Amino acid sequence: LWALVDTLVSRLLGEGFGESALAASSASLTERLRVDIERERDRLAQTVFEDFVARGRVEFCLRADATDYELPHEFALEFAGEPQALLRDDGQLIARSLLEPALRTADMNAFELRFAGYLDQRAALRWWHRNVAKAQLGLQGWRRHRVYPDFVFGLQRGGDTGRIVLMETKGLHLAGSTDTDYNRALFERLTTAFRDERAHKSGELILEGSATEDIVCDLIFDQAWEGALEDRYFTPC
Repeated sequence: LWALVDTLVSRLLGEGFGESALAASSASLTERLRVDIERERDRLAQTVFEDFVARGRVEFCLRADATDYELPHEFALEFAGEPQALLRDDGQLIARSLLEPALRTADMNAFELRFAGYLDQRAALRWWHRNVAKAQLGLQGWRRHRVYPDFVFGLQRGGDTGRIVLMETKGLHLAGSTDTDYNRALFERLTTAFRDERAHKSGELILEGSATEDIVCDLIFDQAWEGALEDRYFTPC
């Protein structure tokens, strides 16, 4: 720890801070040290995570056995008043939610409501699901806490191929924050690491001829998001 303190003090002195100014700002120095320690911790943890992914000790894949994640068949919601059905922008009821009926919950913000309605009207969409934080699908990276994408949706790409998208939605004011940068880096790494192993041998069973999927983890902000989504997922190649 003292080596880190010496390194920090030396760096600040090199940046023009005087010794008297540093001595009089112990609280600021402690906070700067905390930030540096957290950054170094994350760097080392990411290095270990990347090594485990490369060696197959950490995997992100679709499987055909009991170790695979399954979206829930039912989920209980509590409402303080009368439940409200989700509506699309054209006034029609939501039709492609994975769970029915599609109801508006108290924690859904205006951006998420519009996002759900947008998805529901796309011709290439097979289904969508609003993921519940800390209760359903979470992504584990090199930090302690899991990341819970707000939406999971399935797309038909043509023939027997499909795509599953795990989407985090954020306000533009959060762009550049430490958490947002971490989520983006994790999503990019998991996307490149994904494998569909359902056609591989599972125990004594060999699966053949099943449709293939790829998974994309993505993040989108609440500004010009319709055009970004259309370009990334719904514009024919």
